[in-house]
Amino acid sequence: MKSLTTIPTLKDLLDLHPQTRAIFFDMDGTLCDSEHLHALAMQKIGSDYNIIAPYPPEIIHEKLVGKADHFVYEEVKTWPGFPDHLDSDSFRDLKSKNLLDLLDAPQNLISAQMMEFLNSIKEAQMTLGLVTSSEKVITNKILFNSGVHHLFDFILTRDDCPFHKPHPWPYIKAIEISKAHSSECIIFEDSQVGISAAHGSGANYFKVQWF
Repeated sequence: MKSLTTIPTLKDLLDLHPQTRAIFFDMDGTLCDSEHLHALAMQKIGSDYNIIAPYPPEIIHEKLVGKADHFVYEEVKTWPGFPDHLDSDSFRDLKSKNLLDLLDAPQNLISAQMMEFLNSIKEAQMTLGLVTSSEKVITNKILFNSGVHHLFDFILTRDDCPFHKPHPWPYIKAIEISKAHSSECIIFEDSQVGISAAHGSGANYFKVQWF
């Protein structure tokens, strides 16, 4: 597995994988610097219900980053103070509301370097896909607000997938949609659950640490 600490150029990428026909991005923490908004949405639930986090923030981030909200719920429902009446759907709805409220304010989530990279992929007429564990309403708001929704040939969200990362299904589906062979696809991911999904798909992948 290769790691990247800076956003590459398309030329650099093709020097490594010249056969590439399709590129897939995770969203939060990969395409855009939005993980802190998920943390703030969670913190508001914690403060509203007096839930006590049993770990320091860095451990919480490690445990929860990249996971779909129903997986997050299974972790946090065991925390002291978590209300018995708050089921998985209610938790997801609360977190989504808090996140949408945060996204109502202007956010600079996508860098100029990322915009340049995305545009170069489109100019090369490669297939560009987004594969995220976020819900469709959250994904669309981030992408439209950031002015990049139109660049993606397809978008797979939590709502579109019967299985979620770390299961490889979302990326296997992305490869199928792209009509490319797995060896002709590159995936960018930041979390361990995303890396596991990418690995299971058979595609080439990079762990990114550019945020």
